[in-house]
Amino acid sequence: MTNDFLTKVIAPINQILGLVLPIIITLAILGFVWGLAKYIYSAGEESSKQEGRDIMYWGVIALFVMVSVWGLVELITKTFSIEPNRQAPTSSDIDKLIPTPK
Repeated sequence: MTNDFLTKVIAPINQILGLVLPIIITLAILGFVWGLAKYIYSAGEESSKQEGRDIMYWGVIALFVMVSVWGLVELITKTFSIEPNRQAPTSSDIDKLIPTPK
């Protein structure tokens, strides 16, 4: 009973994270690099340096949180032997989502 419940709850979360998280991690890395560039190119402006430092700081925190959540979900799926359905949607699956005019 518990494994069935966990499969219904954790498997969809794992699928969503598997699709979305790499994109979000890429954006966080780009944000960190942007903050680093802002820090490096602010040649004497202390306020600009501080802003770049803050962007890098929050980028590292965002990366840590995202990777931790991803790892936690993977740990739960491996611990309880939950096998998410990792098949890509087919055209018939997409056709079910799009209403057809009558």
